[in-house]
Amino acid sequence: MHQRSLNLFTYSFTPLLLKKNMHQRSLTLIFALALALVSHAQHIIDIKSQPGERWWGGATALGSKMPFAKELSPFNLYNRNDNNQVSPLLISNKGRYLWSNQPFTFSVSQGNLHLDSPVPEIELKTGGSSLREAYLSAMREHFPPSGILPDSLFFTMPQYNTWIELMYNQNQKDVLAYAEDIVKNGFPPGIIMIDDNWQRHYGNFEFKPDRFPNPAYMVKRLHEMGFKVMLWVCPFVSADSPEYRDLAEKGYLLNDSTSQPAIIKWWNGQSAVYDFTNPQARQYFVTLLRDVQQRYGIDGFKFDGGDNHFYHRSDLVSYGGKRLASVEHTRAWAEIGLAFPFNEYRAGWQMGGKELVQRLGDKDYSWQAVRLLIPDMIAAGCLVMLTLVLI
Repeated sequence: MHQRSLNLFTYSFTPLLLKKNMHQRSLTLIFALALALVSHAQHIIDIKSQPGERWWGGATALGSKMPFAKELSPFNLYNRNDNNQVSPLLISNKGRYLWSNQPFTFSVSQGNLHLDSPVPEIELKTGGSSLREAYLSAMREHFPPSGILPDSLFFTMPQYNTWIELMYNQNQKDVLAYAEDIVKNGFPPGIIMIDDNWQRHYGNFEFKPDRFPNPAYMVKRLHEMGFKVMLWVCPFVSADSPEYRDLAEKGYLLNDSTSQPAIIKWWNGQSAVYDFTNPQARQYFVTLLRDVQQRYGIDGFKFDGGDNHFYHRSDLVSYGGKRLASVEHTRAWAEIGLAFPFNEYRAGWQMGGKELVQRLGDKDYSWQAVRLLIPDMIAAGCLVMLTLVLI
């Protein structure tokens, strides 16, 4: 039911009730019911496709389903990303595009688009007569290129990651052995990323001394071999740690409705999380990363986490007492990477045209997963990159 219709219900019937001198309690109940309906109003939009029209967009992970066939089950951009980027953009091969500044749920039925949105501000525009023209028109209006590129090494040399090699067993000896084997076997050095579990705990940025006895030396050796070095980081903070207590006192953690730091369940357990909608928390985190660079010679960071579903909870209270959409936290996390030319992201929201390196989500070990690489990368080009694919 549309919000406009509900407003008409409220304003039309209230005077009538007053004229009939109904009891105050009944009047209050009517107001409460009407306001509750308005607050949960969904704007339903059905878009009939033109003859031969097909649609792309919404989520990188839907790449293998694009263009969407006659049927697509609902995809909620508020609480789902399927391990990759999402964007409020849908484009068609007939030059039309759809954009919203807020998330929505979209589906396809009998070839026609169906959208459910809590806000009415969804644009349907014609930007030309082709898929390319629709994309370029949307890009110019909503996510124009910043004019800055990530470091060119991302596009000219391989990127190596220690996760598949070591998983949670990140350690100085094996990281160096991995890099040495790359060079010995004739592969060119490029970027090497030291993945999760190098640090003491989440929210801490010191190497585990038992695993990395001399991290500054390790980074120096990797540089001598020709590698740029990146570290895995996340927005989570281990509860009951010195960092947790300090950040809670500073007010830099995302709270729940009890005004205490919210505990978020994620793939490594349950932790508190930074609230990067707080400008002071953001600057504090960037300063910590700058300090890591200065101490150890690190070139940049792999920014993991930030998925919308971690923040899709009705009890979360953001900086300034605001109740924000989940994706606002996804975007705030992504914006931190703009301070570092060597960055990498997996989850994202509305960051097309920015100088961020955005990768595909992890794939399983199967030929079916290999088949997803090209269509998913094309989808990523439509949603989150510069004009890499369609120009």
